[in-house]
Amino acid sequence: MANSDSLKIACKILRKNREKLKITTQEVAIELRLDQKIIDDIENGNFEKFNNYVFLKGYLQNYANLLGVKIDLPDIKKEKKIKEKISKKNKKTTSNNSLITKQIIFLLSFCFFIFIVFYSQKSNKEFQDEKQVDLSVKQPPKEENINLTDKFVNNESNNSDNLVTRINNRITDKIEILKTDELKSSVNKDINLNKSDVINNVLSIDYSGDSWTEIIDSNGNIVFFELVKNGTKLNINIDSPFEILLGNATVVNITYNKNKVNVQYVNPENNVGKVKIKE
Repeated sequence: MANSDSLKIACKILRKNREKLKITTQEVAIELRLDQKIIDDIENGNFEKFNNYVFLKGYLQNYANLLGVKIDLPDIKKEKKIKEKISKKNKKTTSNNSLITKQIIFLLSFCFFIFIVFYSQKSNKEFQDEKQVDLSVKQPPKEENINLTDKFVNNESNNSDNLVTRINNRITDKIEILKTDELKSSVNKDINLNKSDVINNVLSIDYSGDSWTEIIDSNGNIVFFELVKNGTKLNINIDSPFEILLGNATVVNITYNKNKVNVQYVNPENNVGKVKIKE
């Protein structure tokens, strides 16, 4: 069993204090409503006979409370904070990649626009040169030649302006599409956040007596472990499925989302109980 060294130290402390108070293991078993064999196994460090570490820890805590001794019991490591940090880091990386992609698209669009304008101007110049050569071969009247050239230049200038205008419109449309997609993404995120805010799964436990209580979520993380006193009302927000272990299951009244929950298993020898809340 993991952390056996820490458990053995705790058991030695219990044994030493029991002997100092001149109390027998039989008397301890009677007070804790346990079999004397369990107390002997605890003091001798025979942990392999306990299949569930949670129950063993409960026995040790009740034993320590009986003797008025404080002991340090190892807990299961919680990994929830580590997972949240990794998730935030991945989200930040995705956001940065999205921004870089948008910048690349914008730069490519701008380069394409410059290329089109340059190519258009070059084509217009070549076409004007060819036209002028052709007009000089035909030898039209000087005044008429000037008029034709002016008309051609004006016409080509208008075509070039129209081409530039269309390219600007396309680039503007692409930028608007990117902005629209970003706005939709932001709206979807807000909707998801609102949905998560609506979900409020509440576990309520009323105590008519003292009982150590441990609550374990679906990932195996211990979200609560404490000896709860008589008259206490415990409220915890937790998503199903999860599991509740009780040192004294006869003194609790459990509801989940205002629905009464019955304890599925209670050990008649020591009143230790277990509750499983499914999805």
